[in-house]
Amino acid sequence: MATGHLTSSQLEALYARTIKVRRPKTQIDQAQPSPVKPPLPQSNPGGYTEAEKATARLPKESKLALDPKNPPNIYGMVTGMRSDRTADLLKTEGYEECVETTGLTICEKTSKNLEETVSVVKVGKVIYGISRNVSFKTAAPRSAVLTKLAEAYPNLTRFKKMATSTSKSCLERYTGDANSLLATAEANPSDPETLLTLTENCRNFYAIELEGSRNLKSMSIVLYDGYPIQLAEEKQTGIFQTKSEAADELKF
Repeated sequence: MATGHLTSSQLEALYARTIKVRRPKTQIDQAQPSPVKPPLPQSNPGGYTEAEKATARLPKESKLALDPKNPPNIYGMVTGMRSDRTADLLKTEGYEECVETTGLTICEKTSKNLEETVSVVKVGKVIYGISRNVSFKTAAPRSAVLTKLAEAYPNLTRFKKMATSTSKSCLERYTGDANSLLATAEANPSDPETLLTLTENCRNFYAIELEGSRNLKSMSIVLYDGYPIQLAEEKQTGIFQTKSEAADELKF
């Protein structure tokens, strides 16, 4: 008999059909932090694998070069520097005997354990070459001298055989015999042809040479740049100045 009302069994059946089933959350449903990648090993700072190294074009190491803001110097003198009173400067460093001629200053000093000579060659009043030669009267440990050189010449001492030049032929010719580079200029400092021949043979050269294995007998430092000579020749100044007296006397 219909009453217009649901029975208890009918209500239970209707509820079972409409209720949402709730399932427990799993680990997949829960938010997880992104995995942290392990750092690259220190031996591989560029991040390349061994396979990548075999095929990739890796950046080349920067080439050694002298610091233009801190070039090699001898008692503060550098190539390209104008020096009006070279002998006076060297006397403040203890050099007593100095001889000056056109284009050349040579000073010497002697101490208990050392004999030293500094030669400075100039075109006009501009330095293009400086050499310092030291003889050790008492044996000097090579390691101790190298330590001092590394402090005074941090870039130059890093080069192979402590020598560098922009000219490969010049580097090969004068490494191990640096003093011979400026020898002709020191013998003829006011001869234009001698200076021009020097620049043709070698554009620039910087070197430190040591004689002796464990204990040193001598040390040489040579700094040279031919640019001041080339500039003087181009501008026709100093010993390159054109003189016309002889040509004016010539009659045709």
